[in-house]
Amino acid sequence: MADQKLSHFHVLTTPYKTIEGLEIPAHILIPKSIADKPGKYPVLVRFHGGFLVTGAALFSDWLAPWSVNLVLSTPSILVMPDYRLLPEASGLEILTDIQDFWSWLQSPSNGLSSYLSSSPYSGLELDLEKIGSIGDSAGRDVVKAAVASYPMVDLRGKWYAEKDERKKPFGAALVGEEIIQKYEGGKWVVAATPMDRVDLAVGLVQWGKWREVYERDGEGKDGLKLFLEDAMEGRGKGEVGWLFAFHGTGDSAVPWEETRDLVGRWKEKFGGDTVVGVWKEGLEHGFDDSVDEESEEGKWLKDGLARFKKEWLGN
Repeated sequence: MADQKLSHFHVLTTPYKTIEGLEIPAHILIPKSIADKPGKYPVLVRFHGGFLVTGAALFSDWLAPWSVNLVLSTPSILVMPDYRLLPEASGLEILTDIQDFWSWLQSPSNGLSSYLSSSPYSGLELDLEKIGSIGDSAGRDVVKAAVASYPMVDLRGKWYAEKDERKKPFGAALVGEEIIQKYEGGKWVVAATPMDRVDLAVGLVQWGKWREVYERDGEGKDGLKLFLEDAMEGRGKGEVGWLFAFHGTGDSAVPWEETRDLVGRWKEKFGGDTVVGVWKEGLEHGFDDSVDEESEEGKWLKDGLARFKKEWLGN
């Protein structure tokens, strides 16, 4: 059962920001094995997927077994934020949420450290010098290392901007355009059971509306970059964390070639020792959910995560 993944943790939930009365939560997962062991622990931040349209941080079906093992074996404190979703929110609003989350995470006075100190686990401290990230976002400069699993990369590309009935994520038939129209102008949504909005997510991609919705508010005045290539442009060697990216070449939801190209650009700009990319022939989106790290077939994942831990923890 999916909830068995969460059974290893004490789960705390608190808002990291409130906007116009809407609380946007972060979920703090504390391994039960360390709950009564005071000390300073590394932090692992996980961002959920779902085309930025659907999904929820605590939807454990999307929490890969290797990520649970990673937290428990370190051990570390897992923090999983929710954020506003497309199309009710814009890309700028989503990135603002993520930026505010990072600020809250590191704040010494009114952030996660303060929240933990008044919780039943007040003996636990965050080692903010050891922050790692997993999921669809590589985080920012505070992140020592990141794992990007089949990420969305080229958000300016045809996949997100042009109508094409041949786009069939997970074999989905063409979604009626009225599905998209139904959500226009709605109230902000912070989390959703994936299947409740998967038709909307697929439809935005198939009808080439995803990019239009994502970039409708522009980038704002505070330098937030909607597109990864723009964010990379202002960075130099030594200004980004180490990256482990993997993707299946049979991915019907997110083009794997974009991740391959990202790894190539990352190597060129930041150095070959700052990134590892793995491509698994013919495998679909989410394939890592069934990968056994201890098997011969899973050696690539075990090795990649071992390097990730070394970069993340500095040992």
